[in-house]
Amino acid sequence: MSTAWRSSLLVLAFFAARAWPQSEVPAAAAAAPAATPQASAPVAAAQAPPARSLQELLARVREARATGTETEAARRKVFLEERDRQQARLATAREELAAATQRATILEQRFEITQRAVDARTEELQARLGALEQVFRHLGEQGTALRPLLQDSAVAAEVGTERVSALDELLRTAASGERLPTAAALEGLWFELQRELAEGGAVRRLDATVRSPDGSDATRALLRVGGFGAVDAAGRYLRYRGGDALFLEAARQPDADTRETAADFFAATDGLQPFLLDPTGAMGGEALAAAASAATFGERLAAGGMAGALALLLGLLAGAFATWRLAVVEQWNAALRGRGALQDSHPVARVRAEAAAHPGLDANALEHLLHQSLLREMPAIELGLHGLRLAAASVPLLGVLGTVLYVMRAPADSAFTLAPALASAVVGLAAGIAVLLLQGLLAARSRVLAHALDQEAAALVSLAASGSTR
Repeated sequence: MSTAWRSSLLVLAFFAARAWPQSEVPAAAAAAPAATPQASAPVAAAQAPPARSLQELLARVREARATGTETEAARRKVFLEERDRQQARLATAREELAAATQRATILEQRFEITQRAVDARTEELQARLGALEQVFRHLGEQGTALRPLLQDSAVAAEVGTERVSALDELLRTAASGERLPTAAALEGLWFELQRELAEGGAVRRLDATVRSPDGSDATRALLRVGGFGAVDAAGRYLRYRGGDALFLEAARQPDADTRETAADFFAATDGLQPFLLDPTGAMGGEALAAAASAATFGERLAAGGMAGALALLLGLLAGAFATWRLAVVEQWNAALRGRGALQDSHPVARVRAEAAAHPGLDANALEHLLHQSLLREMPAIELGLHGLRLAAASVPLLGVLGTVLYVMRAPADSAFTLAPALASAVVGLAAGIAVLLLQGLLAARSRVLAHALDQEAAALVSLAASGSTR
């Protein structure tokens, strides 16, 4: 650049600095961010007073140029150092990647070699096993089915749970396919089977822990009956639970006769004694429990609720009333068959008394009088027949209503059985049938008595018409 151009630029810069408003300098300085080491010189120049001569302006420009060159050199140095560090990191990462790739390749090759060796050994093992593989599969199936029997059998209360642990170990070995069960393990299984068979037919006395229905545990003297269970001195039936290694007393026991038989069996020392046992034994033991926990007739009837109870009560009342009326009517009929003197309360005696009280009436008047007397006697003869017919129709409906109400009360998401509520319907039907039969018999015997009254009235009218007296 020529000297003239430099002089012109300096002059323009000088006049521009003098023309800059003095009030804007502090505002620019306030708006500028905090000065960094690289920007300290320009900030200082911005805060300095305006130059008063071209020489001063030139000095300031030269100083700012030198400061800017130093700042640029420092920034370039920092950038180059950072670039070198990033390149070093990249080289290190590439080396690690190459080493990892090489190691993965080596491991993959080793895995393939090992896998081929395992496959070869497996084929060799299968070839050596031969028919033993089927034997071990059968052993596993039978052992799995045998395990709950050995665990929950009452025999386990005496021999312990070690045989179950040994069986589990044998099953794991047989199922692994990598090892062969030892001869000792197979012999041990055979021995436990033989012992279970022998003890399953033996009766032993022992002291064992019993858990009562309230959850308390106590030691009692028990009599073990094979592997089917045990009883105590009171004849209470107990079931062995291998998971807790104790006997459980059921909340509901069989009937008193069964418990008495079990108590006698416990007290016996020799000879043959009757005893009721659960044939399902340790494989379930639910037959006796189901029989003992079956609902009684009262519980089944209570399941019908108020309707079932009302059906039973109404049936009993109707049956009792029908029986009483049948006895009264049959007594009247028996008196007629006896051909003897009738009591004054007998309907036929009252009709005779009515005719005897009016001896001067002719046949027509006497017939009219006796017809009125028969109408008065019929309500006493047919007393309760209409009510019994109504009871015979309503009692079965009440029983069915009790069953329906039980079904409606049962929760929808619970295990539901209709058996308990059927007692209400059964009672209603049975009572209805009984009342219906009694009502039919009472109506038939009442018709016999009514026919006897008609005959007696006709005889009295015939005698009046013939002019004779009785």
